[in-house]
Amino acid sequence: MKQHKSYLFLVLIAGVCGAVLRGMSLLYGYEGESGLPVAGYVPATALLVLTVGFVIVSAVLCRTWYGGQEYAYEQLFSHCSGVSRALCMLLGIGMAVVSVLGLVYLPAQLLEESTIMGDQLIAPSMVIVCATGITWALGLLTGIGLLLLAAGNNKAVSKKTGCYTIIPMFWGCLDLIMVYHDNSANPVLSDYTYQLVLIVAVMLAFYSMSGFLFSTGCAPRFFVSAGAAVYLALTNAGGLLVWKLRANSDLGILRYFGVSTTFRAGMYLLAGVYLLVVLARALRIAPLPPKQEQPEQPEQPQEA
Repeated sequence: MKQHKSYLFLVLIAGVCGAVLRGMSLLYGYEGESGLPVAGYVPATALLVLTVGFVIVSAVLCRTWYGGQEYAYEQLFSHCSGVSRALCMLLGIGMAVVSVLGLVYLPAQLLEESTIMGDQLIAPSMVIVCATGITWALGLLTGIGLLLLAAGNNKAVSKKTGCYTIIPMFWGCLDLIMVYHDNSANPVLSDYTYQLVLIVAVMLAFYSMSGFLFSTGCAPRFFVSAGAAVYLALTNAGGLLVWKLRANSDLGILRYFGVSTTFRAGMYLLAGVYLLVVLARALRIAPLPPKQEQPEQPEQPQEA
């Protein structure tokens, strides 16, 4: 069937369009003096319509194509090909490396969160320092977990498999709190709304994936959440890249976007690509209907 190719094409095209619209919104969608959004800016409105429309269309298509069929974890996510498994392992390693860099650059991130009152520099509280460090530590565990999950993909599913898929949810949950804490006083919702929605989509995708291990998995729910995570990851990271390329700035990317923003975008882009690989494999398997046992035929009475 061609449903899986159509859906993947829809996700990737929407992600590219979202990246362009997000980049244009960051470049020209804000007033230079006040920093407030420009009223009626078309790319910002188009991005909102694209996001809502993609989720609705994705939900309808996945429900229509794959609803009513039950699949097990072993059926959708186990026994991947060598290329898919190797790519997932590399993405897990990449997430671990970015998390280590996040821990190394922790002082720079805390400096970005510091405020200046008069001649005094007010550093973040110890709670924020610890929470930021724990967030990157959970990111490191997430990368290692995805690496181990891909390395043991052809082995029998065990309790460890469930742990590997649950760790990303703890990482996303804490990072969601941290992102909201950093932006809660910001009146411009478009600055961080798409980042919050991205984190929620990644959490839901891994939650849906782990649900298959406990016989609560739903194929349409996973396909929609994973597709939304991929779309938003491309929109977030691609938007920053478009912003960087069109701004013609000579500043390094860490100075231009900030350390925290750069590393977060990298982490969620890697998570989005990981979910894209898993989604592509699961979509290829899902159209195959599960085998149904033939009902036993009643015995015909023999003639005397």
